[in-house]
Amino acid sequence: MCGESRMHGVKRGKTSSPNGQNVTYRYPNMLDCTTLSDGMEKRIPGILQSGDGYSFTANYTPANFAKVKALVGHQYDYALWLGGTSTGEPDGHNGKFSWTGDVVVGFPGKGVDEVQDMSITAVPSTDTVWTEN
Repeated sequence: MCGESRMHGVKRGKTSSPNGQNVTYRYPNMLDCTTLSDGMEKRIPGILQSGDGYSFTANYTPANFAKVKALVGHQYDYALWLGGTSTGEPDGHNGKFSWTGDVVVGFPGKGVDEVQDMSITAVPSTDTVWTEN
């Protein structure tokens, strides 16, 4: 996919999945369909909430920060591959998320005696597609 890159220093992240497996599930907006004749509120699911994007924490280096910062303000296709080979090459044997969107990079707050991290947030502008392999 265009713009796809490996973020080899990613330490932790939060994503969403249509089936909710091992990731944070994004809940739909709940639409009120209650009428005056109902004994209690009734709701139906609406569209999925977009949330705050997909956030990842990585070790900061000036070179890595510059690479991610160069992506800011542009729409690219992204993929998050789950599963890889014994050599660390992603192969998606546990599935894959893919979307088009922008990216934001910044620095989370730090405490004493901590490694400098950088935060990377992918902001989808399309539906996120889950592919199960």
